[in-house]
Amino acid sequence: MAEKILEGWLFIINLSLGGFSQLFKGGGFLKILLRNMLSVGLVFLGGLSLISPLLMALCGAFYSLNLFCVEWSPLILPYVILLVSIEASFFLLTASVSSTLAGEAFRVKPSWRGLLKFWGNLKPLSPKRPSIGWMRVFSENRDMLNLWLITVSALLLSGALLESWLLACWA
Repeated sequence: MAEKILEGWLFIINLSLGGFSQLFKGGGFLKILLRNMLSVGLVFLGGLSLISPLLMALCGAFYSLNLFCVEWSPLILPYVILLVSIEASFFLLTASVSSTLAGEAFRVKPSWRGLLKFWGNLKPLSPKRPSIGWMRVFSENRDMLNLWLITVSALLLSGALLESWLLACWA
């Protein structure tokens, strides 16, 4: 355990002396960033189709099951909690923004009853489906989308940096 602590401190010292390139060796940082970006994109598309409550339940089950795979120690626990909170933040932020946009486009009231009523009225092959003005919805909410994009980008970058650091330091 003392050896792991010493290795961690040496790694941090090496990073502070300009060894940030270790985080980017082997493409670990980019793989993590791309995987998280793909996940956020899927949650955003799911939110636009008003199934984000189901997607968030699946994400919660997936991430909670993944936590059982972590080698637990008191030293890594604060970093894991920070990483989980970052990833939960960008998923929840994405699901809520996309669901808000979809609720406005489909004219669904922001409540469980409104969502259940919308799901109950879905007909898979309905010929008289009204067209949705997505461009109108996106243009009316441009400021919110820009703020969401900046916030999620910062969360994605910080989460990928923390996760690649954890993998390089504790693996």
